[in-house]
Amino acid sequence: MSLAGPGSALWMDNISIDQEDDEDVKKQVAAMGTIYENAEVVAVMLPPGDVEVYEQLSEMIDVCGTILRHREYFEREEQCGPRDDEPYPMISNSVQKFFAIVDSLREATGKAKYWSRAWTFQEWALARDVDIGVESERPGDRATLHHVKSVVIDVATMVVSYKLRYAAYAGVDVGFSRGHGPAMLDRVKRLFPNETRFLSETERNRQEARTQMHFTSFGGNEQLLGLRGQLPTAVRQTPEELFHARLSTMLNTFRGGKDRQATFEADMVACWASMCDIDYDYKKLDKLPVAIAKVTRALRQRGLKVYNFQSLGATSPDADPDFFRYSYVHVKTNSEQDQEAIFGIPFMTGHMDTCIHLLGSLRTDPDEWLLPKETRAGGFRVAKVKESHLAIEFLHNTKDSLVIFSAATSGRPDITHSDVVGKITNILRQIPDEVLKRHVVIGAAIPVAPGSDQSFAAWTVVTAAILFQVLNDEWNLFIGREGLNGTLVVAANRKTGGPEATVVLGYLAITDHSCGSFLVPSTAGGQVLIVLDDTGGNASLMDTTNIGKRALEAKVELEDVGTEDSRPAAAKFEEALFVLRPGNNQTVVRQLESAEQRRSDLGGHLGRLVREKLESGEWRV
Repeated sequence: MSLAGPGSALWMDNISIDQEDDEDVKKQVAAMGTIYENAEVVAVMLPPGDVEVYEQLSEMIDVCGTILRHREYFEREEQCGPRDDEPYPMISNSVQKFFAIVDSLREATGKAKYWSRAWTFQEWALARDVDIGVESERPGDRATLHHVKSVVIDVATMVVSYKLRYAAYAGVDVGFSRGHGPAMLDRVKRLFPNETRFLSETERNRQEARTQMHFTSFGGNEQLLGLRGQLPTAVRQTPEELFHARLSTMLNTFRGGKDRQATFEADMVACWASMCDIDYDYKKLDKLPVAIAKVTRALRQRGLKVYNFQSLGATSPDADPDFFRYSYVHVKTNSEQDQEAIFGIPFMTGHMDTCIHLLGSLRTDPDEWLLPKETRAGGFRVAKVKESHLAIEFLHNTKDSLVIFSAATSGRPDITHSDVVGKITNILRQIPDEVLKRHVVIGAAIPVAPGSDQSFAAWTVVTAAILFQVLNDEWNLFIGREGLNGTLVVAANRKTGGPEATVVLGYLAITDHSCGSFLVPSTAGGQVLIVLDDTGGNASLMDTTNIGKRALEAKVELEDVGTEDSRPAAAKFEEALFVLRPGNNQTVVRQLESAEQRRSDLGGHLGRLVREKLESGEWRV
């Protein structure tokens, strides 16, 4: 009570909810998002075991005070490089200490009891501001830290914006380059989420972010950094836009619940789903897959496209076994930069990091995999892609496996992105041989148009035991388009030995050196369009203008799965191996804009920025 201060109106979760009344729990859980969202401040009392985190936060607030007292040094227009006259060295040391504490806090909170509980995620993620105390045997032994979120965010955004604007001319040595500024702020965002201050992934404008990346010195960086405060207030206009923004922000902050625990498995879902006002049948005794399936079904009923990445056969597609792996923004494993993120939440975009996806594909448990006994594949239909070919290779045969991965990879390594196929090679070398022998990579060669002699390649990894179970039962393998999200898949169909049935074995993906990996969605008419647009990047590196926006565009011809291919499986696989060669996707991915056009577009943006500065009076000739 003393933590909140006198005269406060209080809501306390452990008192305000009747834990013995299931209906009251359900009702209050659904309302908790609204409660925390509208609280003026959330008061957090850390347990005694979390005193280390409290001490670090206390030190951080002291450092923030020092920096904010010298705010004028970050606002001066006259910047001519690092200075060693006072108070610049003291300010520089304080800034560098601030970000060092951010890094140590990331490790400390991962071990802290408060941050390990699923339900504390709500109050921490939704609170506009927090006051923090710590339990002690002697009341008043440690002072309450006030307005922790707002103070930390103020400092972080001010310092990063300052570095972006002045780069090497900054008088204060912040300890990192201009190009690393967005990643430094992202570290703070993950620790101190605040949807009133930061844009969600669904709200950021990729084109504007790219432009601001190249013109950081002009001061407009709200899209590059994802800052809400510098934008017009009416950014999110509809309830659905608000919902999408809240969902992506909370899932990205939750990060799959890696460091969190709950008494009931279902609460690992409810703790964020209730914040987003997702209407589903919450039952605390549900197992985790059941809770995930309920929420996924509710999201789809609401009109949200939820992509699948792994298959459990006849199990409902709402129960993706790796949902959490694709529920937060992926960082590019092959990026040479610090924490370069892939735009968007993977299960909402179908766009993911290649290595994270490959490792996730190796986790499928064949004991959880079921062959269907019905005519439908887990509730949706699959159409067959005509004139397509399959190639299958055990992952422990690294050389032959890499032929498939290379064929499905486009782009080129550059100074910002290392060879992604090389990263795949390193993963395969580090994984025990007995694990690789239990998995196969399936390559697909798919014509870019009916009758075309050009094909694009895609890949998926499947458990060998599942594949051979299908083949031994005389199922017919084919490449298809599943009817739920329209993605291309490797599937199997049975017309003999029982009722006709179809099952998805794996979801196909293409890979790019600069952009990561993508599922392959198509329209009902077979149109495929995947735009390869690397809008991330280091603000210090200008040569990303030489890449240009690219796209994989194709028209696949679909037919009913009842159409049989009478050739033996071995012949079909050999033909596919002949079709799949390194460079398949290099030849079919086309430029949407040339390097010259991109530079011209950026030049146009530069001209508009200069005019705006002159017209506003901020600049004078």
